[in-house]
Amino acid sequence: MNKTKPSVDQSPSATGSFMGSLGRTMGSVFGRILGWVLPWLLIGAGLLFAFDYFIERPADYFCSRTQLCSPPTVEVPPDIYVPTVERVQALSQLTTTRYNYSHIVTGQTDMPGILATLYGESLVMVAVGHIQAGIDVSSITADSVVYDEINNQLTVSLPAPTLQDCFLDEGESYIVERKSGLFAQPSPAIDTATRRYALRQFLTMALEDGILEEARTQAVAVMSGLIGDLTQADVQIEIAPADPNAPLPDTCQ
Repeated sequence: MNKTKPSVDQSPSATGSFMGSLGRTMGSVFGRILGWVLPWLLIGAGLLFAFDYFIERPADYFCSRTQLCSPPTVEVPPDIYVPTVERVQALSQLTTTRYNYSHIVTGQTDMPGILATLYGESLVMVAVGHIQAGIDVSSITADSVVYDEINNQLTVSLPAPTLQDCFLDEGESYIVERKSGLFAQPSPAIDTATRRYALRQFLTMALEDGILEEARTQAVAVMSGLIGDLTQADVQIEIAPADPNAPLPDTCQ
């Protein structure tokens, strides 16, 4: 009895043939796209590299590949110290100038002829004292201390020098001679008037000797030296000119 064996159709089906064809087509297209895009990507990356090194950082690029460049120098700005107003005010006592005087003065009561003989009084005194002038640094404000960063200059503006004190040293002053009329009683008024006259004489002499200008010069020297030792800035001390009409302190009136 003849038996027929079922045969298996091994030829590719229509569906398999289509998918294979589609895959080959896609691969071909992708390959063409990649072959076209990849060179441009490489060119773009090369241009970016060249722009970074040859345009933005040509010196860095050149020096990194040669031995002709010196090591880079780094400049560190100095630590500039700007004194506070309180620190400047603390220097007030160092900006004073004192003139010491010793002078013989005579005082007497004003009476005509015979009355002076009967009731008059006079004395001769060696007066010793001093006149002091300076700058009131305590009056400065924050605007008086200015630092110019561009020019590295520290400017301190101070007020004008003034008279500060007129002092008669009672321990060193003494009366050389006292004369009284026949009926005169010792009067403390003549002693007071003579002392005031001595102080006015000292004040006049100090102004004529230039005490205010010397106080200004000394203040500039002292401030420039002390503040200059604290900072690396160029210190400039500015002082207003003296006012001849400035009021006198009570001790000088």
